Amino acid sequence: MDVLIEQADSVKDPDAFIELLERPVENQAGGVLISTVHGAKGLEWPLVAVAGVNEEDFPHYSRDNPLNDERLEEERRLFYVAITRAQEQLLVLHDGGVHRPSRFIAESAWQDSLRVASCLSRQEAPATAVQVTSPSLVKRYLERLGRTDIELAAPQVNEAAAGYRADAHFYPGQRLIHAVFGEGEVASVEGNPSDPVIDVRFAQAGRRRLIARRAPIECLEPPAQPA
Repeated sequence: MDVLIEQADSVKDPDAFIELLERPVENQAGGVLISTVHGAKGLEWPLVAVAGVNEEDFPHYSRDNPLNDERLEEERRLFYVAITRAQEQLLVLHDGGVHRPSRFIAESAWQDSLRVASCLSRQEAPATAVQVTSPSLVKRYLERLGRTDIELAAPQVNEAAAGYRADAHFYPGQRLIHAVFGEGEVASVEGNPSDPVIDVRFAQAGRRRLIARRAPIECLEPPAQPA
């Protein structure tokens, strides 16, 4: 608002002020364009910052307007549109306040992007395989760039180091950390106790069902041992 007032003071002719407001800014060098995600569809910029990526904001929901599967998928597609407007650099920002970071941040596997970007910045491929959540997806991307020399692998979890044992029993309330989704708390445990399916509430990624033996998790509290 202060900027608009300053511009209005600098232009005495109302018609000239309206013309100034309607003047296209997409091609002005050194400027900043503020846009909605919908308004940015089909456009790209070297640097894009997506602000307010918090739960309840993006995806948007509230107690009076709960999030169903259809709306969640719509919000997820909108987030995809937002982050793919960036040609070179992308900033995804959350406020760090009352609202926790959006689940979309964890789902985007941003750590994988940093690992791959680091490899692409060097001419020589790394000596060891780069661990990414979806090797097949990243492989197709690298092939399009002509970097078939970079070896990929799925994340590996040392079950002993992670505190997992085949005879261990997970329990509701147990704290753990996932390689992609971050910290979470076990809500329920189902299936065979020696190979359980655990329902986990993650701080950043929402609720997820995981096969405990296969998930890249580390227990922050040791699993209960059978008596």
